[in-house]
Amino acid sequence: MNCLQPIPNSCSIAANFSWAATRSVRALGAPDPDLSRYDALIGNLPLLVVSAIGAMFTGAFIEEVLYWGFLIDRLERLFAAWRYAAVLAARRNPWPLIAAHALLDLILMLQAYFGMLS
Repeated sequence: MNCLQPIPNSCSIAANFSWAATRSVRALGAPDPDLSRYDALIGNLPLLVVSAIGAMFTGAFIEEVLYWGFLIDRLERLFAAWRYAAVLAARRNPWPLIAAHALLDLILMLQAYFGMLS
């Protein structure tokens, strides 16, 4: 199986979850988040490139490797006798998650670059 095949499904699930979470929070009367900190990215290509690379490395790679490489391994050991431990073991390949996370980070940065966050 190609390690990039789950990316479209991961992005679709994340987008749908984000949409549902945003609607739910707004329905509860929470204020919209302050996204003004991203205003510096509007039309600033050098900052977009640096921010996207930084977000992809720190957010996508480091976060997923630490999460999947450390936490899931520890949970597998903790729940080894549990009958659903195989579900955790089936998720050992972090590369599709890293790629999907990087793609979502890039989409956020592009939205900020084009001024679409407001």
